[in-house]
Amino acid sequence: MPGIEFKDQWVNDAHLLSIENFTGATIIISPHPDDESLGCGGTIAALAKAGKNVHIIFVSDGSMSHPNSQKYIAPLLMQLREREALAAANILGIPATYCHFMRLKDGAVPAIESTGFTEAVSKMSELLKNVQPQTIILPWKNDPHRDHKASWQITAAAIIQAGLQVNLLHYLIWFWERGDVDDELLKTTLCKIDINSVVEIKHAAIKAHASQLTKLIDDDADGFMLSPKVLDHFKGSFELFIQLKN
Repeated sequence: MPGIEFKDQWVNDAHLLSIENFTGATIIISPHPDDESLGCGGTIAALAKAGKNVHIIFVSDGSMSHPNSQKYIAPLLMQLREREALAAANILGIPATYCHFMRLKDGAVPAIESTGFTEAVSKMSELLKNVQPQTIILPWKNDPHRDHKASWQITAAAIIQAGLQVNLLHYLIWFWERGDVDDELLKTTLCKIDINSVVEIKHAAIKAHASQLTKLIDDDADGFMLSPKVLDHFKGSFELFIQLKN
């Protein structure tokens, strides 16, 4: 059954988590430039507004959203997506020096036991050790996109390699469109963060990812674009998270 059918009830039932509960540094794991704004942009903005230490790790290079474009071949598209990511982060209150780009291939982020996984884990582990986060916000491990699942696997392995004990909050992206509710998800604890005071900041950050929302790249008829239906999932006054302890 599609996850969206449960969303309103889950938000109502989830316990409220205060920004004041966040101590130490927080790292956001974004599989693609835009996931950070969609999944937890309000939380990022609220944390920044409260003076909290927040870093964003962008896992993939975003270079495959418009694979047939001649104006934006992969290296140029990667540069565009990074500029958009930095613009969005700035809107959310995160300086460029706190944004980290792993530049793994979009659509081919290495999953566990695949080529490149060990190297990706080592790279992520170094970033985690440098920041020493108390909390990591990342995509749910069963979110129905291969890069999101792989990003979770890389992060989970990197936490162990870095020897960290962290609080984990998981956000949902494609689950609302294509996901099914499984037994593992039903056994988790749900929490929500009130983003009403920063919701317009979140919306502005999402709009900064113009290549994913508009016809900015106009020479690829098959290029990716976030539909109004998908964007509607991220317009509420609360952001929902699956809460786990590492």
